Amino acid sequence: MRYLDGELTPARFAALSTIGANPGISQTALGALLNIAGASVVKVVDELERVGLLRRDPSADRRVYALQLTEKGIADLARYESAVQAFEKQIASKLSRAERAQLIALLGKVAPNEA
Repeated sequence: MRYLDGELTPARFAALSTIGANPGISQTALGALLNIAGASVVKVVDELERVGLLRRDPSADRRVYALQLTEKGIADLARYESAVQAFEKQIASKLSRAERAQLIALLGKVAPNEA
């Protein structure tokens, strides 16, 4: 993602966004939402923690950590989301209204919203 910081991969951005939208989420639940295997989730969470974007807090279940964004994580996520929105706007500006509607419809077929 050349429009974002060099160390922020798509997987890290997805994890950061998901944690931001679900404060206190467990690593297991994060992996399930992102469809990432356990060991890969740990790597992503470790890296986000290393750069100061999240912390692992104790939860009611002592075997599970509640993932929370740090103040830096909240600020950086807002900055990243603004950059993504600007990039999406730039891309969309090259499409007509009909083409944007068609693109959204096609994307809905290959990546249906299961929420």
